[in-house]
Amino acid sequence: MGFFDATNSPSQFHSPIKKDSGCRPAFNTGAESGVADWACISGAKRTSANKQTINMSKSRLENEILETSCCATLVLVLAAAGIYSVISYTVGQRTNEIGIRMALGAQPGDVLRLILRQGMGVLFAGIAGGVAGAFFLTRFMVTQLYGVHPIDAATFIAIPILLAIVSFAASYFPARRATHVDPVIALRFE
Repeated sequence: MGFFDATNSPSQFHSPIKKDSGCRPAFNTGAESGVADWACISGAKRTSANKQTINMSKSRLENEILETSCCATLVLVLAAAGIYSVISYTVGQRTNEIGIRMALGAQPGDVLRLILRQGMGVLFAGIAGGVAGAFFLTRFMVTQLYGVHPIDAATFIAIPILLAIVSFAASYFPARRATHVDPVIALRFE
């Protein structure tokens, strides 16, 4: 005998084989039907509880990854702003020196190369120390990394390149501005 499904019209009945999600078909006859239905329902509850626990764990992990990524991005922006500020200020302080060099006959291109070479020298020393320190410290952070190799080549290449670009810009623009200063004005300040 079939069972009644309320979603269909009263005249429609289904076969005695019932399929639940993830359960084997059970015949709706006698005591076996009740035991099979109970096993399917309790298994479905366990499965849904397990899925809910897994989803909560994934959600928590995704939130931690997002928070860590936001903090890392903020640190990178602050590092770039700090590098730009310090190098730009240092080059700006040398405006009088640059003017005196220009008054004594130095070419603007030569002065610009001097400033860039000195700025890049400090930068490469900082990058070498930073990369060496990062290689050393990643051994202690292996348990904190998820889905990333401790020595991620893309990160170890991209971040120094980005900081080198920031450092170059911080040296180049103030030095270029200083080479356009009239040497007579620079000599008056001395």
